[in-house]
Order: sequence, then C-alpha cells, then structure tokens
Amino acid sequence: MPLNGLATGRNIEFADVDGDGKLEILAAQSSRDVAEQISLTRLTCLTAINLDGKILWQAGMPSADGTNGSVTGSLPFRFHDVFGDKHPVVVCVFGYDIQIRHAKTGRLMMSAQTPSTTAVSDEFKAVVGVGGGIRYGDETLNMDVSRIAFCDTQGTGLKKEIIVSDGFNLAVLDPLAEPTLYPIFKHRGDLRGGIWSGDLDGDGKDEIIAGKSVLNDDGSLLNTIQNYLPGSSLSIFDSATEIQSMRLCVSNGDEGMWVYNAKEFVRPNASNDHRPQRIRGGYYSHVVTGKLRADLPGDQFVSTAFDTITFFDANFNKIGTHQFEGYMPFDGPRVVNWTDKPERLLLIAAHQQCGLVDGFGDRVVTLPDEFAEHGYREWDVIPGYCADGRDALAAWNTDVLSIFVPAE
Repeated sequence: MPLNGLATGRNIEFADVDGDGKLEILAAQSSRDVAEQISLTRLTCLTAINLDGKILWQAGMPSADGTNGSVTGSLPFRFHDVFGDKHPVVVCVFGYDIQIRHAKTGRLMMSAQTPSTTAVSDEFKAVVGVGGGIRYGDETLNMDVSRIAFCDTQGTGLKKEIIVSDGFNLAVLDPLAEPTLYPIFKHRGDLRGGIWSGDLDGDGKDEIIAGKSVLNDDGSLLNTIQNYLPGSSLSIFDSATEIQSMRLCVSNGDEGMWVYNAKEFVRPNASNDHRPQRIRGGYYSHVVTGKLRADLPGDQFVSTAFDTITFFDANFNKIGTHQFEGYMPFDGPRVVNWTDKPERLLLIAAHQQCGLVDGFGDRVVTLPDEFAEHGYREWDVIPGYCADGRDALAAWNTDVLSIFVPAE
C-alpha cells in the first residue's frame, strides 16, 4: 500500500481504527517546515489509512516532503480504549495541545493544554552547568510531550489514565476529570527512556517506572534505579504466575546489563539494598523474551547489538551468541509466531542476511527478494494477523508498506 511520505521513521501503529473488524494503520509525520509554519513541535500530521491506501481521516498538516523530519524517534500518538467502553480512541499531542480523537472519524472529542513543567532553580543550574546541549525540561512553560502511555493508579481494573512525559516531567491525566484531562499527579526526574506501568505490590493499583524513577500509585517516589544512565534501555517482563519473578532489565551498552527482581523496587532504598544480577562481557541493547527453545524450561531472553545476538535462559545465564552480517537496530528483535510449533522465531532485521532465526541463532526463514528491492528501512510484527492466529510481518519505507504472511 502507498504511504506517500505520511509516516516518519517507525511511527506507524496497526489497529482496527474504524471498528469494521479489519486492520488499518495510523501514520504519524513530523515535518520541520510544518512545525515552524503553524507552531508545532513533534507531531505535525496524523493519518488513518486502510490497507487499500485510502485515507480515512487526517489531523494536522501533511508535508509534501515527508522525509523532512524534525523528530526521528517516537511521536506522541496512541490508539487505546481510554473510556473502558470497548470503543478505542486516538490520543495524540500536537504542539502543547493534548487531544482525544474519535478513532473512526478523527473528530476532536476533547483537548487540553499539556501539563505545566517544573522549573529548575538557577542555583542548581549553576552547579550542574548550562549550555553544551544540557537540558532541564523547563525550557518551555508546558510539557513538550514525547511519550504517551496508560495506567490504572485508581484500581479500576482498566488502564484508562493517560501518562504523558517529556523526558523530565511526567503527569498522569484523568480523561473524565473536570477541568478536562486534569493531572492526577505530576513528577519530575530523569525520565528519559520508556514508560512501564503495572501492579508491583499486589494492591490492584499500578506503579509506574519511567527512566530512573519508580513511582507509587499516588505519584510518590518509591525508588531510583541507580544503574539507569542516559541511553540505557529498560525492559520489564511480567510473570504469568508470581509477582516475585517479574524481571526488570537495564541494558547500558558496553557497561553491561543489570537484572533486578522488580518487586524489590516497592521497598524503600531497594536499589541500594538489592544487588542485581550483573551481566558483563558484551554490548547489550533492548531485551525481548519468548519461548524459543523446546529443550529449555521456561522462556528465553534475547538481546541484540550491532551484528551480535545474545541468548539467555530463564535465569539470565548466557547460553549462546550468534553474529550476522549487517547492522542491527537498537530497539531489539521481534518475537514472531510464524509456525504451528510452540517455539517462536525472531525477526532480527529486515534484510535477507538475517531473516527469521530460531532460538539457536540459525536462520530458518529467508525473507523475500522484495525486502532488498524496496530497501525497507522499518519493520514490525502484526500479532495474530493470519486467520489461524499466526503473526504477519510489516515492512515499509517512506513510500510503500508491505505485509508478509507465512507462505503455507
């Protein structure tokens, strides 16, 4: 299907936008020219498109030069059931305006100014320093939101609250509040990186982990992850059985990887008292998990960096490494349900040297020639796309998106 430059980088989300039981996509664009023209910051255009390439609706201003991106990372838009009525909506941020839009039509349902930032004292800046690219997150009066997530800090059983963050300021918003989208609480810290929410202490309410900060359901700071440095990646793995076995992984490149028992962070000073498992001897980026090998108990963990993939067993003991030709992305591989076997495969990168590999690092599926012909730069997995429940692979560049399914 044609994209016509409407997606900047990886900024595509697959969802049943119009409720017809079929998959559509949300494509987000960031254009420096448009941002300057109409005073936006990150997201400048959001488009809902069906798989025939028909535009269902569009918000913002599209740029004819879709490659002229002002932001290359993730843009602030999400598809989610905010109201708990089984009718998901689109949550997005244009400039300093957070919006909730009707998913089928794009109609604006509600909007509000993004939460205010917390000022940093001149005394603190004098000690730490200014200039040289140092940012404190108070350069604007309101949050220039870069990430959106969802949580349940009220214990309703549904993740209906909206988390917004600019990397330094975080706020949890109530979509049913008066005034509109009023913050339940706010927090300031080193929040660069991903956002995770879940019930760590078993009280039915979500805690939040963002960057270095571990927040209780009331917004109070429970702990700080000492080993989390700028550029680190954070991965949380839920357990299907016990909270005690939840894993929190901090990967910090050539500094190695730290693996925590996630429950330890609900105790005061846990990051000081609890000694994490330290994994050295490699360069580690994002970690993923899945059932990759039948001969090992439980799930296995995988981390990729540059041209090397590293495998770990369920206890994070290293069980193998494998090298591939070509550069691999820092956002990690994708676990794929591709066969009729319980074991999953891994999509390492969208070029033929890698293809789909098994839990031993062996390539078992070769990607079609079209991957090389089109020069796809981005890729992802569409869970359960096939009629039998297996996954599909999506790959795209600026101009075109393609979906691939198992040949059989």
